[in-house]
Amino acid sequence: MAWAGSVGGASAAAQQAQSSSRTRGGMVRTLTRPCPISTPHARCLWMRHGTRVPRHRLQLMDQSSLRTPLPTVDPSLPLRARKRTKILATLGPACDDPTTVRAMLEAGVNAVRLNMSHGSRDDQLRRLKTVRSLSKEMDRPVAVLADLQGPKIRTGRMKNNEPVELIPGKTLIITTDVCLEGTAERVGTTYTGLSKDLKPGDTVLIDDGKMRLRTEAIDGHEITLRIEVGGLLKNSKGINLPGANVSAPALSDKDREDLTWAIENGVDFIALSFVRTARDVRHVKSRIAEAGRNVPVIAKIERPDAVSNIDGILAESDGIMVARGDLGIEISIERLPIVQKELILRANRLGKLVITATQMLESMIDGEMPSRAEATDIANAVFDGTGVVMLSGETATGKHPVQAVAAMSSILLEAEKSRYLPTFEPDPEAQTFSREIMSLSGAAHRISVETAGEAILISSNSPEPALLLSKRRGRVPMVCICTDERLWHAFCLYWGIAAVLVEPATDLQALLESGIDSAIAHGFIRDGQQAVVLTHFDDRQVAGIKLQKI
Repeated sequence: MAWAGSVGGASAAAQQAQSSSRTRGGMVRTLTRPCPISTPHARCLWMRHGTRVPRHRLQLMDQSSLRTPLPTVDPSLPLRARKRTKILATLGPACDDPTTVRAMLEAGVNAVRLNMSHGSRDDQLRRLKTVRSLSKEMDRPVAVLADLQGPKIRTGRMKNNEPVELIPGKTLIITTDVCLEGTAERVGTTYTGLSKDLKPGDTVLIDDGKMRLRTEAIDGHEITLRIEVGGLLKNSKGINLPGANVSAPALSDKDREDLTWAIENGVDFIALSFVRTARDVRHVKSRIAEAGRNVPVIAKIERPDAVSNIDGILAESDGIMVARGDLGIEISIERLPIVQKELILRANRLGKLVITATQMLESMIDGEMPSRAEATDIANAVFDGTGVVMLSGETATGKHPVQAVAAMSSILLEAEKSRYLPTFEPDPEAQTFSREIMSLSGAAHRISVETAGEAILISSNSPEPALLLSKRRGRVPMVCICTDERLWHAFCLYWGIAAVLVEPATDLQALLESGIDSAIAHGFIRDGQQAVVLTHFDDRQVAGIKLQKI
């Protein structure tokens, strides 16, 4: 992985350090190998270990690098062109009002998530229609992602829907039999195979790990557990079984019905929960193909076996979601930051979409301001290389959905100005893309940099050139000219890509001019700018790059 941005003062200080043969602290060896990472901080560390540069010079290097100006995005561009990292917001009761959804879109939302774990299909259809209506009214794409529940294990409902206190040291029975009214002594579960998957000594976590229990005995449908860490148990709380081999299928009966509904209603992405192997992804894609559709599938990484099988999962899926909620429970929380970075890096190297999710602005479910840790978390996700950040309860059930989106947008805009923004070169051995598309996208990026191009225009019937360009994290506007409405919406999850929808045309030059007119009308580009134009239509055997003054 290489890193974008000039090294400015850091490189000057490196030359100063190399030109001197002696310092007050002793000899300084010459740097014989180029630094593989070109961020100033990383270069400082490399020189510290590789050449023993004195501490006072390292301090000068750090200070001068912070003063080095970086190329900035034109502030006159509309927000959805200036903000390159996309925001995926979960819809729910807190934003069922179309006015709120509109305000969220204006504040920076690019795509919405329909969480099939909550609410009825009628609720989700109403939300989907609201988004499609606003998309047409505002003349802007909005991707819709249907998130299947998957084999999520939950507790049953409590008596009178009242929470109960689980007290450490006492026992709780979880039954796989019918239990309509849960109590502090006995509660039901949605997973009938729980008693078969557990054995004495296994840990059971409830409500995102807030409560911890230890399995003591299993007798038919009844599982007796000792409460180690108590808490307030409410309706339908998640159950995690770290280390247990869960035998539940990847798709439940509900998931199959929800998948059919999502395909029939034209969602743009399907998110598959609790993926374990590449076979889970293939199974869903085959069902989509049988329905005569081609809907991209996002694999949610929530289990240790998914982390172990990530290469196969990435090969089959169109992208991944680093779902840190369940993943942080299933693996040790200390490992989570490292696993997040590794997953994002692998996905980017294979040219796959990456979504980072869970508790990004958790404090704003109730509060009006993000915490400092949350702001740092969002920025670090950008520096890791995520293309999309997701809001869950913050927008679905929180008190301040619009403010949460606005806060996230502000943090993203500031992070994207940083020299720590990464760039990724695709792994040629992975064979994710054809050599032709890899060459075209690479050439378009280089020409844009070397000629100081002010925009990149992409005219193609395939999403691949735009996807590869988005991975290189160019600093200029990148605009895709679409004739397919599904592709127009899909680009809402591609880092740095803005898209315009135009009428199909047999004359490719006429198609380009129509796209340029639309991009100017939307404020993505300006008349008189120098642009790199990438054209690729495999069905017409047309491919090329040119410089054009708009």
